[in-house]
Amino acid sequence: MPQPSHPSRSRAFALSALLLPAALVLGGCAFTDPGERTTAPLTADAGAPEASASADPGDGLETPEDLTFEAGAVLGTRLRAQWGDSLVADADYTLTTPDDGNGNWAYTQNSTQCEVRFWQGDVSSIGSGEGDRALSDAVLATWLKVSPDEVTAAAQDDMVGYVPGTSGSTQVRVVAGSTQSGGSWVAAARGLTSFHGGFVVHVTCPEGQSAQSLYSTLRDDKLTLVVGPGL
Repeated sequence: MPQPSHPSRSRAFALSALLLPAALVLGGCAFTDPGERTTAPLTADAGAPEASASADPGDGLETPEDLTFEAGAVLGTRLRAQWGDSLVADADYTLTTPDDGNGNWAYTQNSTQCEVRFWQGDVSSIGSGEGDRALSDAVLATWLKVSPDEVTAAAQDDMVGYVPGTSGSTQVRVVAGSTQSGGSWVAAARGLTSFHGGFVVHVTCPEGQSAQSLYSTLRDDKLTLVVGPGL
């Protein structure tokens, strides 16, 4: 992925709990990423509330109540975003890949040996003139080293958490599949056109463990995008 302009992050934010469906159903078209994963879309109920700004228009700090794809158009240009990382304080996870300074870091779940990998950074070199949904697909395509058209054909909308607010949500694009070794994986991404930000979470599990189940558990209360001035 491109080098991020703002690799720093905070891991101490309160996270919102989302009551989203736990069942993620695989099916549909497939493509192969660099890890020889067979990819298919997730079925998830991800509604899109109307975008609305909670700050004075024109001050660069306009903050939507929900970070829908459409709300990317009203997100203030003085804002920045980052993953709110609560796994650092979770005894069930071990930090196995510390932040490399380029926005990459990862945890391993002790009981399953599933990996939860995060990335965040600047995606201005990717570009997309069609809004946050298209940029999110482009971020996933870059991450998986496939074409944006392949991602668009396979991905579906989903939601993770969002701060500010205790009940808001962030729309993301999600794909999932299996590895040649019999494992499974899920990748979710969000692009923010307002300030060229890209965000990825990638869950990979060995054979006998379910990346879909782990992603669903994390999505409910552990995966949160935090937006604020100059993060």
